[in-house]
Amino acid sequence: MTLRHHGKGSRRGIFGALRGFARADAGNFGIILGLTAIPVIVAMGGAVDYSNALREKSGVQAAADAAALSAAKYSGKDEDARQARADMFFKANLNPDIAVKSTALKKVDGAWVYDANFAMPTAFLGLMNVNEPRHVGPVRRRAGGHPA
Repeated sequence: MTLRHHGKGSRRGIFGALRGFARADAGNFGIILGLTAIPVIVAMGGAVDYSNALREKSGVQAAADAAALSAAKYSGKDEDARQARADMFFKANLNPDIAVKSTALKKVDGAWVYDANFAMPTAFLGLMNVNEPRHVGPVRRRAGGHPA
C-alpha cells in the first residue's frame, strides 16, 4: 500500500492507510489470539494465586483464633507462659507450609489480641513482579473482654 499526496499535506494519505489497515481481515484471528492469550493466562493465574492466598489467610485466622482463646483462658499470672501457650496453640493449628513472618500477643481494651503476619509467594503473578498479593494482609484475632 502506498501513500499518496492529496494536496492537504499527508494527513489524508495516512488516514487512508489506517482505514485500509483497519478494513484488512487477513490473518486477524491469529494476531488477536496471540495478543490476548498472555493477558488471559496471567489473569487466570492471578485468580489462582489470589484464591490460594485467601485460603492460607483463612488457615492463619483459625490458628490465631486458637492462640487468642488459649491466651484468654490462661488463668496463671506468668505472661511469658501465656505467650508460650498462645504460640504453641498457634503453631499446632497452623499449616506447616505457611511462612509466618511475625506474631504478637497483646491485651487491648481488656481482650487478648493475637496478630500474625505471613508471606504468600505467588506463582503466576510473580511473572508480573507481584510477589505478594495485596488485600490479603495481616491477621488479627480477639478473645475475651468486650466484642470487637
